[in-house]
Amino acid sequence: DKHLTWENFSQPNYCMIAVMKQQEWPDKFISMICNFWVTFETHLWRHNLSEYQKRVLLPYQGRVCRDWHKTLGTSAAFRLLPLREERLNELHQGLLDNAYVAKIEVVPMVCLSFCCFFFAVQSPKLMISFTLSMF
Repeated sequence: DKHLTWENFSQPNYCMIAVMKQQEWPDKFISMICNFWVTFETHLWRHNLSEYQKRVLLPYQGRVCRDWHKTLGTSAAFRLLPLREERLNELHQGLLDNAYVAKIEVVPMVCLSFCCFFFAVQSPKLMISFTLSMF
C-alpha cells in the first residue's frame, strides 16, 4: 500500500466491501473497515500540504489492515480504530529521516588525498617553512 496513490487506494475499497458482503462477513467487520477507510480519507494529514504526512497514512493503513486480517478470529484480534497517533508520528519521523539521508547522499563529496601541504619560502638570508593543515 505504501506505493499506492490516494486514488489507487480509494477505488478498490468499494469493491472490497461488496465482496465482503457477498462472502457474508459479519456486519461489525464490514462497518469497522468502512469506518477505518473513512478515517484515512478524512484525516487531517490526508489534506495537509506536507508530502510526508500524506505519504505516511498509506503504509500505516496497509500494516494495520494486514495485521488485523491476520488476527481475525484469534485472541490477538483488535479494533482498527482509533488510529494510533504515536505510531503515525513514528512513521512520519522515519520518512523525514529517510528523505534527509537521501538528500545528504546526493551531495558531492570532496576528498583530499593529502591533508597537509608543505610550503617553503626561501630568501637569500632565511629559509622559512610552514605547514598548512586542512580539516
